[in-house]
Amino acid sequence: ENSNPKELISVYLSIGNRYVEKDNYAEAMKYYLGGIDLCEEYGIKQKLPNLYNNLGIVYLNTNNTEKALNLYSKALDLFNEQGDTMNVAGTTTNIGSIYIQLGQNEIAETYYQLGYDLFERYGSIEGMAHSQLKLGLLDLYKNDYVGAQKHLDTSIEIQKELEVIYSGSKSFFLAETHINLGIALLNL
Repeated sequence: ENSNPKELISVYLSIGNRYVEKDNYAEAMKYYLGGIDLCEEYGIKQKLPNLYNNLGIVYLNTNNTEKALNLYSKALDLFNEQGDTMNVAGTTTNIGSIYIQLGQNEIAETYYQLGYDLFERYGSIEGMAHSQLKLGLLDLYKNDYVGAQKHLDTSIEIQKELEVIYSGSKSFFLAETHINLGIALLNL
């Protein structure tokens, strides 16, 4: 009863994120929805777009593209309102993934490229690398192995700039990029 609602919302968001990392989308959904309920109950907008975006990720990964797109759109509007340019870029990239699932590759490519451009403008090296990975995967899907190689090589080079010790999801990110580059090279 004495807990701070803002802190509790952040805790719900963090717990939901841990469940997403474990691919436990049902549990993640519970925490994201709980966080959204708290935001609405207390009129707190600060973490609401993050909750919408991450719940959108859950819906995307459970093939509910309509709900995911709706949530990403809400998140994008709120991130824009808050002037949160990095999350605008990330959500823009997420919207590209919706269009992949819908089979609308040209629209997906537009969103991925826009996400990359925004990440580049605001200096997010990791975001740039992730967007290049997404563009490379899209090219692989389209059997454009030359384009895939270009984007995946770029992603790897950008990841090298991060100069961090890769562990957990970061090492998977680099490994995923190398594996997909190998697929592209095998098909050239």
